[in-house]
Amino acid sequence: MATDSHDKMIEAFQNYFKWQERFEYHGSDEAGIKSRFWLSEIRNFASVRRKEIQKMDRLKKYRHVFFF
Repeated sequence: MATDSHDKMIEAFQNYFKWQERFEYHGSDEAGIKSRFWLSEIRNFASVRRKEIQKMDRLKKYRHVFFF
């Protein structure tokens, strides 16, 4: 089950790979800047996704407390 944050993270990875390849093979400053931007976005989306997963885990662990 994919979430919005998961989809955004996948899209950010795709953009990062595109710009990183351009930076590696062409060495342009723009490509380096955009590579770093997408790495930052990946970090942000990963933080959001991590919180979602932690929340789901907490709900699963404590579900038995509320439902006998």
